[in-house]
Amino acid sequence: TSSLNTAQITNLDQLLNNISKNLPSLTYLSMLSNEACPNQLSSLDKDEEDYQRYRYYVLFQLPGLKFLDSTSVKDEELAEARRVGPFMQVIKVREEEIEHKEEGNDTEPSAFTPLPNSTKSLEKPVASFGKSKYIYYGKHSEGNRFIRNKDL
Repeated sequence: TSSLNTAQITNLDQLLNNISKNLPSLTYLSMLSNEACPNQLSSLDKDEEDYQRYRYYVLFQLPGLKFLDSTSVKDEELAEARRVGPFMQVIKVREEEIEHKEEGNDTEPSAFTPLPNSTKSLEKPVASFGKSKYIYYGKHSEGNRFIRNKDL
């Protein structure tokens, strides 16, 4: 059992690595009111999706937990954490890695691009094609809230 509430924890990855090495049989962990635990109580710009993403990532890293932040871990949630947990890590870009461009100066390509380095050459343009496995179910859409039945 470990209660780290209001402990000013900011680096979640470092904490989870230390816990998995030093406390492999930990079953209860609470990190409420820390920057590393995103929820609406500790930060107004966080929402339930941020907290659920955090929860999946923690459960992926520490699958032996029975309680996380004073809420029991369900088998379905643990199975989902095994499936999506590796993709829930939040990556923070350091300020020195961000290129600040002056307005109107877009001649330099950004350091952050989804394309591989081999496709950046302007002499030999290369196209990319792929198939997305993402399926949109419309759970979080507000785009149709102004359409009335008479408009259909």
